[in-house]
Amino acid sequence: MNNEPSPLEFLRAVYLNDGLPLSVRLRAAIEAAPYVHPKLSAVAVMSSDDFSARLERAISRSSKEPPKVIEHR
Repeated sequence: MNNEPSPLEFLRAVYLNDGLPLSVRLRAAIEAAPYVHPKLSAVAVMSSDDFSARLERAISRSSKEPPKVIEHR
């Protein structure tokens, strides 16, 4: 079995080492961050309907209810 640290473990050791300059530690933390913290992203889930059919249904639903009125004094 290999006793060498993984690249992520190495970067972690660098950014946690108080004996190294802050600039080196910050760079290691920046490089390791994408592997430690998940990146959030948006994903569109579309049904088999085409966009125009979905849009027409949404317009139809919205026309059935009168718009809410916000009064200001």
